[in-house]
Amino acid sequence: MFRVTKNVKTPARLDLVPLINIVFLLLIFFMLTTTAMSQKNKIELPKAESATLKNKTPIVIGIIPGDQIELDRTIVAIESLGPLLKDKIQAQDNKLIEIQADKSVNFSIFSQVVEAAQEAGAADFILAAEQAPQDSQPSS
Repeated sequence: MFRVTKNVKTPARLDLVPLINIVFLLLIFFMLTTTAMSQKNKIELPKAESATLKNKTPIVIGIIPGDQIELDRTIVAIESLGPLLKDKIQAQDNKLIEIQADKSVNFSIFSQVVEAAQEAGAADFILAAEQAPQDSQPSS
């Protein structure tokens, strides 16, 4: 006749391999994103013998290699720099602009930044430079 078979249940097992894979993927993801976030665009300023510090807090515009422009540590297009600067100048009532341009930047992009700042209402400019090392001068 009919044969009755018993259903033997196997104990449930938790497979940890997919969990471990996801943990390692998350670990790699966070390691890569934190290193990418810590690498800021570094501007290498030219050296100057007569560099002095000013007391006023200027609006800082950075020109980084690759002809990219930064305003408030945010990369902006040259076309939008003028309106953004105009709003910032009016909001802060600060017409002092500091330009931090890398020493390898083309002069054409530098002149476009200065022109946009002048059109936005900037009155004074500071060109950022590093203090050149003082050579030991002979005493008289």
